[in-house]
Amino acid sequence: MKTKLALLPIVLIALAVGCKTLPDWVTPSRIETVTRLAAYSSAKALLIKQPDSRPQLEKARDGFAALEASEKWDIATAASIAASNGLDWLSSPEGNLALTGGVMFIDLILGKQVELSGDANVRAFIVGARSGLDLALTAKPTALTRSATPAADPTYQRLLKEAQATRTR
Repeated sequence: MKTKLALLPIVLIALAVGCKTLPDWVTPSRIETVTRLAAYSSAKALLIKQPDSRPQLEKARDGFAALEASEKWDIATAASIAASNGLDWLSSPEGNLALTGGVMFIDLILGKQVELSGDANVRAFIVGARSGLDLALTAKPTALTRSATPAADPTYQRLLKEAQATRTR
């Protein structure tokens, strides 16, 4: 009985703080690589379909870069930056990210989804989104043609392999 009473303060503190952890299949490495791939492929597809979307995508990239530089890992601000610049959904064969008020990470390999939280996970999302957008915006014009397939795009293939390497075993 004394042991149970001794643990009571720890339990109460955890409840008061709002002990919120993500499942162990969600790692910052997985979030960052899947986000980078999804941001790259989504931005590239948008640039092909709507070449005039470049200023919006540059604004999103700059917004993510500012968050990264300030080290403010604010998921609501990150989701707002994406959604207000035409990126309310990022998709890839490894996973998708739904961006509305927060960020829903959908792992297509495991068939699971979770709302992102925690500084390390939010940081991974912001860094992945910024770097994926940067890669798409600096892609050679030939990579931004309708005939360019993912199989022929070396950047896409590299990002896909990086994301695949973070799958839980």
